[in-house]
Amino acid sequence: MSLLDLKRALGRRLTRALGIAYIDERIAGTEVLGREIRDMIARLERSIVDAKQRSANEHAATREAIEDIYERLEQVARQQDQFNIQLNDQLSNAENLEANLVIKNGTGQPLFRQLPFEPAQRNFPAYFIVTSFGLAGTKWFAKALNMHPDILCSHGLCHPALGIIYDREFTAEEWTRIADEEVARRGMSTDAMFGELKSTGEAKVYGSVHHYRTGELESALKAHPAAKRFRCADLIRHPLLMVLSKYGANTSDEDRNDKQHLINFANAADYLSKTGNADDMARTFSIDLNFLADIVTRHYKWNLNLSDHRQAMFLEALHITGGMVRNVQRYQSQPLLLMERLTTDRDYFRLAFDYLMDGKLSVSGQYLDKVFSLQPTNRHRSENAFKSPLAVFEGLESWQRAMYDAFLEHFQVADTFVPLGYEIPGAS
Repeated sequence: MSLLDLKRALGRRLTRALGIAYIDERIAGTEVLGREIRDMIARLERSIVDAKQRSANEHAATREAIEDIYERLEQVARQQDQFNIQLNDQLSNAENLEANLVIKNGTGQPLFRQLPFEPAQRNFPAYFIVTSFGLAGTKWFAKALNMHPDILCSHGLCHPALGIIYDREFTAEEWTRIADEEVARRGMSTDAMFGELKSTGEAKVYGSVHHYRTGELESALKAHPAAKRFRCADLIRHPLLMVLSKYGANTSDEDRNDKQHLINFANAADYLSKTGNADDMARTFSIDLNFLADIVTRHYKWNLNLSDHRQAMFLEALHITGGMVRNVQRYQSQPLLLMERLTTDRDYFRLAFDYLMDGKLSVSGQYLDKVFSLQPTNRHRSENAFKSPLAVFEGLESWQRAMYDAFLEHFQVADTFVPLGYEIPGAS
């Protein structure tokens, strides 16, 4: 083989080797590229998986957020349902209140529509007044209200510094002060009265029981328009039991601040008994002249003797109770609290409480337990306190029944009190 052929053969081999090396290099490069592509595909797949997972997580979070919103909406709905239940209960209580406490006049128009007997304020402090002729558990009720931790309640016409004393009897000096201030305080403005009460302590609700009779309150409001608006109700009692309670007080030996009034009344009754002239007595004591004339007629028919101190004091008791009856007849839109139910029926007490507090304070069972553990607080409680009206009526003496019959007829007691749920013995 020639040298040239040898060179050509070596060249071909070298070319083949270089080609193989090139191909191998390209193949190796292709394998690297393939791995990179596979890595890219793997990363892409992982990205897809991650994206799916994030989407699933976001979807789950969105679903949880939506579920949370629905749960909150359900809570709001439940709260609304609860509110509606409470509202319905309040409306039901309001209907019960009207059925049990409120009497309207013949036209259905409230006689006090121009007076502030419905509160405008919705915040504390709040105010209430319970009017009464007395002898109807007024001190018991005032003490019961005053026992509530958020209420400061005064009893009677006296200054609240004395009116909030429930744990002892007044001293002789305090009774003298009460008697000296009675006339001036009877027509005082409600704002002044509440101002005095607020000066004695802090409370959310301030109230008074038996400071005013309704007519006196009406006059005070006309003379002194009230800035502080308040709830108001009148506390009454079975007429016959009130008569006997007042009669028992009149004939007791206790030291009373109205003793001179009773002496004057007895003297006037003695004069009436001897002369038959009722004009002076009617004018002096603001007694219905026709009622006195009827008593005088029965004086001769039943051999009454008004010079007898007992009969004079019974007449005075009828006179005061007649004022309560006239009050109920005149102010027919004023809510009435019935003593017999107020002092024995927890639900009725709660109803009356809610009305006077305008629903601003709660009544706990513990508070009601304390209230109904209270003993009667009046000083002149008699043996008739726990008797039925019929039993009391059957126990009247003949002269008492004669006067009582005149009282029933003249003041139309049955027509007024039977619709309130009272049984009136002796009424025809």
